[in-house]
Amino acid sequence: MTTEFPDRPYQKIAADLFHFQGKEYLLTIDYYSRFFEIDHLQNTTSKTVILKLQKHMSRLSIPEVFVSDNGTQFSSSEFKEFAKEWGFEHRTSSPGYPQSNGLAEKGVGIAKKLMQKAKDTNTNIYIALLEYRNTPLECGYSPSQLLIGRRTKSVVPVTNKALVPILVNNSKVRSLMKKSKDKQKVNYDKNAKYLPPLSLNQSVRIKIGKTWKRGKIVKVHSDRSYHIQLADGSIYRRNRSVLRKSPEDTTDIESFHAQVLYHDKNSSTPELPLEENNSSQEQSDPPMNSRARTRAGRLLRGNPKYDNNEWVR
Repeated sequence: MTTEFPDRPYQKIAADLFHFQGKEYLLTIDYYSRFFEIDHLQNTTSKTVILKLQKHMSRLSIPEVFVSDNGTQFSSSEFKEFAKEWGFEHRTSSPGYPQSNGLAEKGVGIAKKLMQKAKDTNTNIYIALLEYRNTPLECGYSPSQLLIGRRTKSVVPVTNKALVPILVNNSKVRSLMKKSKDKQKVNYDKNAKYLPPLSLNQSVRIKIGKTWKRGKIVKVHSDRSYHIQLADGSIYRRNRSVLRKSPEDTTDIESFHAQVLYHDKNSSTPELPLEENNSSQEQSDPPMNSRARTRAGRLLRGNPKYDNNEWVR
C-alpha cells in the first residue's frame, strides 16, 4: 500500500531518531518535497525532541499529520499534549515494522550516507545537505524548489536566473510522483503476496521473536495494524505481515487462556490443539489419509509421554 501524496508542502511530515558516530540525531522529512532537517540531540527526551520540532514548524508550517515510530519520545504524555496544543494528528507505525514509516527510514539512510561521505572527504555536512536539497527529484524539481519555491545558492556555480523564485506546477508534481510510486508498487508486488484484512475476535498466530503464539484480535488500529491479546492477557500491536489466520476458536477468551496455559505446561508442542477423545469408544489410530502431515509429508504423532493414544491434527 503506497502512501497518499500530499497536496502541498509540509502538510504531512515524518520523523525518526538515528545514531551516528556515537551521537544521537533527529531527522524530520516532508512527504511532499522530500526536504529533510538533521538535528543533533544532546539527549533523547521528549522535551528535547519537541523543541527541535517546534523550531521547524515555526519556520515552515504546522503539519496536518505527523508520522513517527513508537519510541518513548513520541509515545509520552508530553508529546501527546504537544500534538493537541499545536493541532496536528500524530500517527505511529506498527511496532517491529519500520517499513510503515518508510519515508523517514529512507531519509535516515540518505542522511547517514551524506554524513559519512562528508567525514571521509573532510567536507562540511551542511554543504552536503545544501547540494542534496538542490538536486532534482523524479518530478524535475529539487526539494528546495518544492518547499520554498526556489533553488538556493551553493558552492557550485550557478546563474542568477536559476536562483529566481519559480511557481511550482503542483499538478505536474503530483502526476509525476504518483507515476513514480506506481512503478515502485509494480516492482514490489512482483515478490509480494496479498494478505486479506482481519476482523475483531478473529483467532490469529502472532510472531514474537522466532515463536508463533496464539492470540485474538481485540482492536483494529488501521488497515494493516492490529492489537492482539495473547493467552497470558498481554496485548501487542503488530502489522498484518507478522499475523497469520488460525482455525482455533478464541470466542471465549477466558477458557482460551486456560486452555493455552494448560497445554503450555503439559506439552512441548502447545501451539496445535489435540483431538478430543471419545471415552465411550475404544481408542484406535485414525486412518492414514486423515492424519495430519508436515509440509514434507511426514505424519504428526502425539507425544506418548503425555497422551499415549492422541493424534495431533
